[in-house]
Amino acid sequence: MKNLQLGWIDFSREQRDKVMKILHNLAQKTALDELGIGTIRDGFADIFFPGTSTIQTRAKYFVLIPYIFREILTGKSSRKGAIQDLVEQRELDLIQDLKDNSGDDLRGIIGRDSGINLKRKPSSVYWSGIRSWKIFNPPEEHLKNFSLNQYCMFVEKHFGKREQGKLSGKKVEGDEDALNDDPMYMIAGLSFFDFPDKIPEPLDQSEIGLTDDEAIFLKKKIMASHGKSLLAHFLVQDNWYLLPKDNLSFQDLLDFSGFKDAEMARKIQLASWFATFNKIINVRFNWLLRDGMNRESYDRKWQESLVQVYDLGDNHLEEIFTLLKLHRESENKTKQFLNSVYESLKTGDFDTVDSLIRKREESLKRSRSKFKNIQQLNLEYNIGIDELDYRLPIALQLLSDIHQGLGR
Repeated sequence: MKNLQLGWIDFSREQRDKVMKILHNLAQKTALDELGIGTIRDGFADIFFPGTSTIQTRAKYFVLIPYIFREILTGKSSRKGAIQDLVEQRELDLIQDLKDNSGDDLRGIIGRDSGINLKRKPSSVYWSGIRSWKIFNPPEEHLKNFSLNQYCMFVEKHFGKREQGKLSGKKVEGDEDALNDDPMYMIAGLSFFDFPDKIPEPLDQSEIGLTDDEAIFLKKKIMASHGKSLLAHFLVQDNWYLLPKDNLSFQDLLDFSGFKDAEMARKIQLASWFATFNKIINVRFNWLLRDGMNRESYDRKWQESLVQVYDLGDNHLEEIFTLLKLHRESENKTKQFLNSVYESLKTGDFDTVDSLIRKREESLKRSRSKFKNIQQLNLEYNIGIDELDYRLPIALQLLSDIHQGLGR
């Protein structure tokens, strides 16, 4: 049988980026969401560390991508072509520059190994964060949620009108007044980005670490856009770097930080509670998958989990779903599943727990259910999400970059 090759019809760049995101996530060595708790995980992560994602690497890209747009829109690039093509080509060009200029600090340089063959560009990885931190900060509300593709199309449309007007010396019909009345609008307005006070030029000299001005800028943007988040909290903590980097839990964060904000402290408590609850379910899920096999290690893990079952205390699921505004039909089904598992765990009805987990996974995965394809599984490793870190590791890396930049 011939190997199956994946492909797609090239409808649009935005659709292509969505497919690339899915394929990228599948290729990552990260746990898949087998039981449908991802909306809870992501909901807490967006509260604690807004603008972050699991595939971000270094804080530099939050300023480097706007720099690239500025370079292109101000005519400093001699290349011609579609805006997004020019941006992506510049991103590829800068990979080697970042490597050459960053000394031994090569961690997180996107494309460090793949080079010009890089498929998923930094602009698509960081765009949501750039919007969230209001680095992309258009004056009109309807522009603020532009996708990367929408923004590039918007720029091309008005860039074309500006060039047409410049050549003819006439006002272009249908163009916005500002575009025609202000010759600098194409540069200052169409970019819609905020920048540090000092922009390093040329970009070929960029390194992956932040300059002092860049770090100050990012700190200000985070504090202004998400001042009550954990990300902002640790930006103003002098001792944040003392946090243990290994096996750090959200309860550790609470104990370490001494939050004066009772509301945030409660959110951390709920996230910590849910992380414990999820881990119990995951252990039982993996124990079930190994039915009839050597599951000595999971027998031991389950006995350890029983202690956590008795320590769970009250059911906080209603409070969590209300906090995260999870009210869609699929989310209500998730809550029903979790509530049923909680009640069965607390009464010691583990047969019902097993039935609930199996039915839930099979209803979500259907023919791809792990229970229906056990022979194809690599059971040397844990299946599903066992540890919920709510993007804490990437947040700590971004914080480290900003604090190091501030120390320059």
